[in-house]
Amino acid sequence: LELQTVQKELHIREDERGNTVVVGVREIVITSAEELLSILEMGNALRHTGVTGMNEHSSRSHAVLILQVNI
Repeated sequence: LELQTVQKELHIREDERGNTVVVGVREIVITSAEELLSILEMGNALRHTGVTGMNEHSSRSHAVLILQVNI
């Protein structure tokens, strides 16, 4: 997930084969556990909360992490 992606609205959809896809994100290839932790930290830092119909100061936020492991 690149920094400029966080400014876009992302949509979770199901494709024609029944796979869950997130429209609007970019794939990042990593080669080490350190790179994975760095990406997770960046994503967590960019999460934000917002007003909901039930709570003006909502503490809820959502994150999606999709891992594809190639062996």
